[in-house]
Amino acid sequence: MNNRGFSLVEAVGAMLILSVVVLLAANMINSSAIQSEITKERVNDSTVSRGVANYISSFTFDDVDSRLTTEYVHIDRNNCSTYLSSSCTQILSPILNNYSYTTEDLFVILFRPTANSATLKSSNSLYTTVVDNAIDRFSFNSNQGNVIYFLVVNKGVKTNKYLRRGVLTEEGYDYAD
Repeated sequence: MNNRGFSLVEAVGAMLILSVVVLLAANMINSSAIQSEITKERVNDSTVSRGVANYISSFTFDDVDSRLTTEYVHIDRNNCSTYLSSSCTQILSPILNNYSYTTEDLFVILFRPTANSATLKSSNSLYTTVVDNAIDRFSFNSNQGNVIYFLVVNKGVKTNKYLRRGVLTEEGYDYAD
């Protein structure tokens, strides 16, 4: 036998093993990049939802109560100045990483404990089962006192749902989650 090099079979075998290793590494890198993008979108959506909830909680109970003329209202960037203030348009239409949130992506539901939850849940086609379930987690009764509930709904970049529940009271605000 000749000891000067590799045989053709050995060279092809080594190339086959190397190509399998390279393909596995490329697949792991691709999966990692996809997961990183998903995580970034979740963090952005969570940040937007928290920002909207903080904005709502910056108002006093009396501010919101005096503007809330019905049992519940759906607020998006088009009608928010009626119920909150003129600066709400920027809060409810953020642009993050070249993604512009629309009125279907990001909105707020303000409602009183005396609201009819079935009517509230059926009042808008944008309300999904996830939103309905979040509404159900609030306590609906007329003895609740001076309370206004709010639910921030952020459908997210890739249809993830980010919900922030909160309560405005005369004493201040509280997040339910």
